[in-house]
Amino acid sequence: MTIDIIVCFCDKDYTLIDRFLSYIKRLTFDYRLTLIDNRVDKSIDLHEKLANYNYLIPEKDRGLFESRRYGFEHTNNDFIWFVDIDDEIFDFKLNIQPNDDIVLYNFKVHDLNKDIIGNNERCYTNRIYKIDPNNDSQVGYVNYYFMHDGVWNKIFNRKTLKKCYDSIPFLENFFIYEDLFLEKHFSYFATTFRTDTQYIYQWNMTTTYEIKDHMEDGEKFYSLIANPKLKKEYRKYLDLIYIQLDSEN
Repeated sequence: MTIDIIVCFCDKDYTLIDRFLSYIKRLTFDYRLTLIDNRVDKSIDLHEKLANYNYLIPEKDRGLFESRRYGFEHTNNDFIWFVDIDDEIFDFKLNIQPNDDIVLYNFKVHDLNKDIIGNNERCYTNRIYKIDPNNDSQVGYVNYYFMHDGVWNKIFNRKTLKKCYDSIPFLENFFIYEDLFLEKHFSYFATTFRTDTQYIYQWNMTTTYEIKDHMEDGEKFYSLIANPKLKKEYRKYLDLIYIQLDSEN
Protein backbone atom coordinates (compact mmCIF):
# COMPACT_ATOMS: atom_id res chain seq x y z
CA MET A 1 0.00 0.00 0.00
CA THR A 2 1.19 3.50 -0.89
CA ILE A 3 -0.12 6.55 0.98
CA ASP A 4 -0.09 10.17 -0.10
CA ILE A 5 1.69 12.53 2.30
CA ILE A 6 0.70 16.17 1.79
CA VAL A 7 2.54 19.17 3.25
CA CYS A 8 2.13 22.90 2.60
CA PHE A 9 4.76 25.56 3.16
CA CYS A 10 5.07 29.34 2.88
CA ASP A 11 7.93 31.86 2.95
CA LYS A 12 8.82 31.45 6.63
CA ASP A 13 8.97 27.67 6.23
CA TYR A 14 11.52 27.60 3.40
CA THR A 15 14.52 26.98 5.67
CA LEU A 16 12.79 23.91 7.17
CA ILE A 17 12.54 21.91 3.94
CA ASP A 18 15.83 20.02 4.28
CA ARG A 19 15.09 19.02 7.87
CA PHE A 20 11.59 17.92 6.91
CA LEU A 21 12.88 15.79 4.03
CA SER A 22 15.33 14.09 6.42
CA TYR A 23 12.34 13.01 8.52
CA ILE A 24 10.45 11.80 5.45
CA LYS A 25 13.41 9.65 4.41
CA ARG A 26 13.10 7.71 7.68
CA LEU A 27 9.88 6.13 6.49
CA THR A 28 10.14 2.48 5.51
CA PHE A 29 6.68 2.11 3.96
CA ASP A 30 5.64 3.19 0.46
CA TYR A 31 4.57 6.80 0.12
CA ARG A 32 4.26 9.64 -2.37
CA LEU A 33 5.17 13.05 -1.00
CA THR A 34 3.32 16.13 -2.29
CA LEU A 35 4.70 19.57 -1.39
CA ILE A 36 2.54 22.65 -1.99
CA ASP A 37 4.54 25.85 -2.39
CA ASN A 38 2.58 28.85 -1.06
CA ARG A 39 5.54 31.24 -0.95
CA VAL A 40 5.02 34.82 -2.05
CA ASP A 41 8.72 35.15 -2.88
CA LYS A 42 9.59 32.40 -5.35
CA SER A 43 12.94 33.87 -6.39
CA ILE A 44 14.63 30.70 -5.09
CA ASP A 45 13.67 27.90 -7.47
CA LEU A 46 12.94 24.57 -5.79
CA HIS A 47 12.26 22.35 -8.80
CA GLU A 48 15.68 20.68 -8.67
CA LYS A 49 15.64 20.18 -4.89
CA LEU A 50 12.15 18.65 -5.01
CA ALA A 51 12.47 16.83 -8.34
CA ASN A 52 11.85 13.42 -6.72
CA TYR A 53 8.53 14.52 -5.25
CA ASN A 54 5.14 15.80 -6.40
CA TYR A 55 5.93 19.51 -6.23
CA LEU A 56 2.93 21.83 -6.79
CA ILE A 57 2.71 25.60 -7.11
CA PRO A 58 -0.86 26.93 -6.85
CA GLU A 59 -1.73 30.20 -8.57
CA LYS A 60 -1.96 31.82 -5.15
CA ASP A 61 -1.89 30.98 -1.44
CA ARG A 62 -5.42 29.81 -0.63
CA GLY A 63 -4.83 29.36 3.07
CA LEU A 64 -4.03 26.08 4.82
CA PHE A 65 -7.48 24.48 4.57
CA GLU A 66 -7.80 25.02 0.81
CA SER A 67 -4.13 24.24 0.17
CA ARG A 68 -4.65 20.81 1.70
CA ARG A 69 -7.73 20.33 -0.43
CA TYR A 70 -5.65 21.36 -3.48
CA GLY A 71 -3.13 18.67 -2.55
CA PHE A 72 -5.95 16.15 -2.19
CA GLU A 73 -7.17 17.01 -5.69
CA HIS A 74 -3.69 16.45 -7.16
CA THR A 75 -3.03 13.02 -5.61
CA ASN A 76 -4.63 9.63 -6.18
CA ASN A 77 -3.63 7.03 -3.58
CA ASP A 78 -6.28 5.44 -1.38
CA PHE A 79 -5.05 6.95 1.91
CA ILE A 80 -3.84 10.45 2.79
CA TRP A 81 -1.71 11.84 5.59
CA PHE A 82 -1.59 15.63 6.11
CA VAL A 83 1.51 16.85 7.95
CA ASP A 84 3.13 20.20 8.83
CA ILE A 85 6.62 21.09 7.68
CA ASP A 86 7.81 22.38 11.08
CA ASP A 87 7.04 19.16 12.97
CA GLU A 88 8.82 15.81 13.25
CA ILE A 89 7.73 12.53 11.65
CA PHE A 90 8.55 9.06 12.98
CA ASP A 91 8.69 5.79 11.09
CA PHE A 92 5.90 3.33 11.87
CA LYS A 93 4.21 0.22 10.54
CA LEU A 94 1.15 0.71 8.37
CA ASN A 95 -1.65 -1.37 9.88
CA ILE A 96 -4.34 -0.09 7.54
CA GLN A 97 -7.15 -2.10 5.99
CA PRO A 98 -8.70 -1.06 2.65
CA ASN A 99 -12.10 -0.40 4.24
CA ASP A 100 -10.82 1.74 7.12
CA ASP A 101 -12.31 5.24 6.95
CA ILE A 102 -9.60 6.69 9.18
CA VAL A 103 -6.73 5.45 11.36
CA LEU A 104 -5.73 7.44 14.46
CA TYR A 105 -2.33 7.30 16.16
CA ASN A 106 -0.57 8.65 19.22
CA PHE A 107 1.77 11.63 18.98
CA LYS A 108 4.22 13.64 21.04
CA VAL A 109 4.07 17.35 21.88
CA HIS A 110 7.33 19.32 22.14
CA ASP A 111 7.16 22.69 23.90
CA LEU A 112 10.05 24.41 22.13
CA ASN A 113 10.26 27.23 24.68
CA LYS A 114 10.54 24.96 27.71
CA ASP A 115 12.13 22.03 25.86
CA ILE A 116 9.59 19.63 27.36
CA ILE A 117 8.21 16.66 25.45
CA GLY A 118 4.88 15.14 26.45
CA ASN A 119 2.79 12.30 25.04
CA ASN A 120 -0.75 12.25 23.71
CA GLU A 121 -1.93 8.68 24.36
CA ARG A 122 -5.59 8.65 23.38
CA CYS A 123 -5.03 5.53 21.27
CA TYR A 124 -4.40 3.02 24.05
CA THR A 125 -5.56 -0.06 22.14
CA ASN A 126 -5.26 -1.42 18.61
CA ARG A 127 -8.84 -1.90 17.54
CA ILE A 128 -11.55 -0.77 15.15
CA TYR A 129 -14.68 1.12 16.19
CA LYS A 130 -17.95 1.26 14.30
CA ILE A 131 -19.65 4.64 14.31
CA ASP A 132 -23.37 4.62 15.02
CA PRO A 133 -24.87 8.13 15.29
CA ASN A 134 -27.83 6.71 17.24
CA ASN A 135 -25.59 5.21 19.92
CA ASP A 136 -24.58 7.76 22.55
CA SER A 137 -21.48 5.83 23.61
CA GLN A 138 -20.26 5.58 20.02
CA VAL A 139 -20.84 9.29 19.47
CA GLY A 140 -18.78 9.87 22.59
CA TYR A 141 -15.93 7.83 21.15
CA VAL A 142 -16.07 9.84 17.93
CA ASN A 143 -15.95 13.16 19.73
CA TYR A 144 -13.11 11.98 21.96
CA TYR A 145 -10.90 10.71 19.15
CA PHE A 146 -11.72 13.22 16.42
CA MET A 147 -11.76 16.49 18.35
CA HIS A 148 -8.98 18.74 19.70
CA ASP A 149 -6.04 17.26 17.82
CA GLY A 150 -4.45 18.16 14.50
CA VAL A 151 -4.97 16.23 11.30
CA TRP A 152 -1.39 14.98 11.44
CA ASN A 153 -2.04 12.02 13.76
CA LYS A 154 -4.67 10.65 11.39
CA ILE A 155 -4.57 8.87 8.04
CA PHE A 156 -7.72 9.44 5.97
CA ASN A 157 -9.45 7.19 3.45
CA ARG A 158 -9.63 9.08 0.12
CA LYS A 159 -13.19 8.06 -0.76
CA THR A 160 -14.55 9.13 2.61
CA LEU A 161 -12.52 12.34 2.57
CA LYS A 162 -13.89 13.16 -0.88
CA LYS A 163 -17.45 12.94 0.45
CA CYS A 164 -16.42 15.34 3.19
CA TYR A 165 -14.72 17.82 0.84
CA ASP A 166 -17.58 17.65 -1.69
CA SER A 167 -19.96 18.89 1.00
CA ILE A 168 -17.79 21.86 2.05
CA PRO A 169 -17.83 25.14 0.10
CA PHE A 170 -14.61 26.84 -0.97
CA LEU A 171 -13.12 28.50 2.16
CA GLU A 172 -10.25 30.69 1.02
CA ASN A 173 -7.86 31.84 3.79
CA PHE A 174 -9.71 29.68 6.32
CA PHE A 175 -7.44 29.54 9.37
CA ILE A 176 -9.59 29.39 12.51
CA TYR A 177 -9.46 25.83 13.85
CA GLU A 178 -9.32 24.42 10.33
CA ASP A 179 -8.19 21.01 11.65
CA LEU A 180 -11.08 20.88 14.10
CA PHE A 181 -13.56 21.69 11.35
CA LEU A 182 -12.26 19.02 8.97
CA GLU A 183 -12.16 16.34 11.68
CA LYS A 184 -15.65 17.09 12.94
CA HIS A 185 -17.17 17.14 9.48
CA PHE A 186 -15.28 14.01 8.39
CA SER A 187 -16.79 12.13 11.33
CA TYR A 188 -20.26 12.47 9.77
CA PHE A 189 -19.15 10.51 6.71
CA ALA A 190 -17.05 7.84 8.44
CA THR A 191 -18.63 4.56 9.51
CA THR A 192 -15.51 3.15 11.20
CA PHE A 193 -12.29 4.34 12.75
CA ARG A 194 -9.24 2.38 13.79
CA THR A 195 -6.93 3.26 16.69
CA ASP A 196 -3.24 2.36 16.66
CA THR A 197 -0.92 2.75 19.67
CA GLN A 198 2.14 3.68 17.62
CA TYR A 199 3.65 7.17 17.88
CA ILE A 200 3.92 8.64 14.39
CA TYR A 201 4.39 12.37 14.93
CA GLN A 202 5.82 15.10 17.13
CA TRP A 203 4.03 18.44 17.20
CA ASN A 204 6.55 21.22 17.81
CA MET A 205 4.73 24.07 19.51
CA THR A 206 5.75 27.19 21.41
CA THR A 207 4.25 28.31 24.68
CA THR A 208 3.89 31.89 23.46
CA TYR A 209 1.87 30.74 20.47
CA GLU A 210 -0.34 28.51 22.55
CA ILE A 211 -1.12 31.14 25.14
CA LYS A 212 -1.51 34.15 22.88
CA ASP A 213 -2.42 33.17 19.35
CA HIS A 214 -4.53 30.13 20.16
CA MET A 215 -6.58 32.09 22.67
CA GLU A 216 -7.06 34.81 20.08
CA ASP A 217 -8.12 32.22 17.50
CA GLY A 218 -10.56 30.78 20.03
CA GLU A 219 -12.06 34.19 20.68
CA LYS A 220 -12.46 34.74 16.93
CA PHE A 221 -14.02 31.29 16.51
CA TYR A 222 -16.66 31.84 19.19
CA SER A 223 -17.32 35.40 18.08
CA LEU A 224 -18.07 34.02 14.62
CA ILE A 225 -20.64 31.68 16.09
CA ALA A 226 -22.36 34.55 17.91
CA ASN A 227 -22.09 37.18 15.18
CA PRO A 228 -25.09 37.27 12.78
CA LYS A 229 -23.16 39.49 10.34
CA LEU A 230 -20.60 36.90 9.38
CA LYS A 231 -18.84 36.82 6.07
CA LYS A 232 -20.82 34.56 3.81
CA GLU A 233 -18.24 31.77 3.57
CA TYR A 234 -17.82 31.50 7.35
CA ARG A 235 -21.56 31.46 7.88
CA LYS A 236 -21.76 28.52 5.48
CA TYR A 237 -19.10 26.54 7.30
CA LEU A 238 -20.66 27.16 10.71
CA ASP A 239 -24.05 26.13 9.37
CA LEU A 240 -22.50 22.88 8.14
CA ILE A 241 -21.34 22.08 11.66
CA TYR A 242 -24.45 23.07 13.56
CA ILE A 243 -27.00 21.66 11.12
CA GLN A 244 -25.25 18.32 11.56
CA LEU A 245 -25.13 18.70 15.33
CA ASP A 246 -28.84 19.53 15.47
CA SER A 247 -29.64 16.47 13.41
CA GLU A 248 -27.97 14.24 16.02
CA ASN A 249 -30.26 15.44 18.82
